[in-house]
Amino acid sequence: MPIPDDLLSECLTRWGGPLTAWLRGRCSQPEDLVQETFCRLYTLPVLPDRPGAWLFRVAGNLLREEYRSNTRRRARELRYAPQESVSAPSVDPRLQEVQEAVERLEPELKEVVIARTWGDLTLSETAEVLGISTTTAHRRYQDALSQLKTLLN
Repeated sequence: MPIPDDLLSECLTRWGGPLTAWLRGRCSQPEDLVQETFCRLYTLPVLPDRPGAWLFRVAGNLLREEYRSNTRRRARELRYAPQESVSAPSVDPRLQEVQEAVERLEPELKEVVIARTWGDLTLSETAEVLGISTTTAHRRYQDALSQLKTLLN
């Protein structure tokens, strides 16, 4: 029996935005990956102990699958047509300044901040999702916060 709709709705409200932000810039359609991630959550018999960590792990796996698929598809398309540019999705105006500051961070710092802050993952969960040590995750998180403080002041 799938997870009840009310629990799924709570998870979507809590982690849908952070997952989309974490995937934005890493793929062309982050909303599609978030949707697939939640579809997989829905089919589970019980809610995972740490649903945020589970969702980020599944989204990361889906991102890697999409990357491999897109790489092969692009190679085929380039043989027959020029590559088209993809426009960035629109941004909520209230978060524009923060998002611009986060976007200026190095990729490895940005992914730690998004997973930790908006994804509500612990440092050890962030490290696991990103395939790095907890110490490295902590150092990157501290570096990112320091850079964001400078950028936003």
